[in-house]
Amino acid sequence: MLDRLITEPELHTAIRELIAKKRNNEELAHGQRSEPISQFIESELTRWETREIAHPQPSKTTNELDSFFRACLADVWQTA
Repeated sequence: MLDRLITEPELHTAIRELIAKKRNNEELAHGQRSEPISQFIESELTRWETREIAHPQPSKTTNELDSFFRACLADVWQTA
C-alpha cells in the first residue's frame, strides 16, 4: 500500500525506516524528528485545513425505492 500511496522517494524511505524501527521496538519515546515525515504531515494539515469538504446531496425522493422495497418484502413474506 505504501508503494502506491507515497511517490516521493525521501518520504517513502523515511516511512519504511520508521516502520522497521517500530517492528523492532527500536524507536525511542522521544526520538529524533523525521524531517520528510514531518514536512509531509505539515503540508497535509495545511492542505486539509484550507480545503472545503463537499457533502453529497441527498436524493430528491425515495418513493420509487420505497415501493420496490415494500414489493420485495411482500413477495418474500408471501413465499415464506
